[in-house]
Amino acid sequence: GMLMASGFFLGVGGAIFSVGVTSVPKYFPKEKVGLANGIYGMGNIGTAVSSFLAPPIAGIIGWQTTVRSYLIIIALFALIMFIFGDTQE
Repeated sequence: GMLMASGFFLGVGGAIFSVGVTSVPKYFPKEKVGLANGIYGMGNIGTAVSSFLAPPIAGIIGWQTTVRSYLIIIALFALIMFIFGDTQE
């Protein structure tokens, strides 16, 4: 159950990324859009890094605690996006 829930939230995070790419240009002048989208895109580094960090962390604190930690972080960022995100979309 917990593993499926974490997969769900990771999937939602991935889906939100494509929406953000279209939102970023609204807030920056044309000459800064590339840089802004590049910085926004760096958020995907977290997914790549977690593929390498999760197994050793799970070995230390257990896989269930690792998944719970990821869920808390994902839920926190989802809440931040819900509160401060683009309300025009």
